[in-house]
Amino acid sequence: MLFPVANKPSLDWLLEGLSRGGVSEAILAVNYMADCLQQQVGNTRHGLKITYSREPKPLGTGGPVKYLEKLLRGGEESRFLILNGDVFADIDYGALIKAHNSYVKHRKATLTITLHEVTNPGRFGVVDIDDAGRVLRFLEKPKGVRGRRLINAGAYVAEEAIFRYIKEGRCSIEREVFPVIAKENGMYAYEHRGMWVDIGKPQDYLAANFKTLDLVVRGKPTLGKGVRVCSESDVVPPSVVGDEVQIGSGTRVGPYAVIGNNVNIERGCRIERSVIFNKTSISSATSVTDAVVGEGATLGRGVEVGRGCIIGDHVTIKNDVKLATRVVVCPFKEVEASILKPKYVV
Repeated sequence: MLFPVANKPSLDWLLEGLSRGGVSEAILAVNYMADCLQQQVGNTRHGLKITYSREPKPLGTGGPVKYLEKLLRGGEESRFLILNGDVFADIDYGALIKAHNSYVKHRKATLTITLHEVTNPGRFGVVDIDDAGRVLRFLEKPKGVRGRRLINAGAYVAEEAIFRYIKEGRCSIEREVFPVIAKENGMYAYEHRGMWVDIGKPQDYLAANFKTLDLVVRGKPTLGKGVRVCSESDVVPPSVVGDEVQIGSGTRVGPYAVIGNNVNIERGCRIERSVIFNKTSISSATSVTDAVVGEGATLGRGVEVGRGCIIGDHVTIKNDVKLATRVVVCPFKEVEASILKPKYVV
């Protein structure tokens, strides 16, 4: 959730949306790199009080909710939001809560699930609902879907009653909990028709950045403080450049480029449809296309980074190295020779 989306951490977008929806407190269920997350986010954000629930071990998607039962039961509100961390969307949480309140009043709902219609639901599965919005069933990776292609968008409002459906320990809320609630006629749907991207995979993460650039960058590119663009260089919109970035002469950045803070790009480079994290150094005559380059990476002179490549934090790519499509280099590695086929460098 610390991945930048158009130079703003994706968690920030989520918390800001919750604040607009009238939410006053958020509890983050954390395990991996919990200290880093807390240091980055702090205890307040966008007017929300932030609390951290540290899981002793990964508990899946349902286990963290059960782990929080003592915190969530018996409060001023008997209902709460449950949100996936690998989704980027402009969901109207206020409208979602309003829909749930109506379902509780008129239908005695236990949970309201946010749905989103997609063209190809194969990797997500489809949710079948009736005309009243009641969830009937879940279809895993269906083929030849007829009717609407509504998928689980990863945002829910739940009543305290949900705790009796969730077991202790590791649990999948989608596979073990939701089908049971739906079978008991306790689950209803709210449809989100705005932007929605699953950022759990690199190509989806790039797509989220590009969609956000279309929304937030209009006309001229957005440049941060202390940016220096040398002569005969161009930053093509929609693009965002962070603070204290140096762009050498004859370099073209964009379209659809997201450049972090304190990045140095030397002369004659081409950066397009890519995300470059903070403190990266890119030497002259290097090109990066449809790729993600991690924090503190060093790309040598004449390097070519191809489509679908992922360069980890603090990686060093030597001069004149060519990385073909879908090459993934793990953090702190050094690459001295070209890689012309998809490969993981671990």
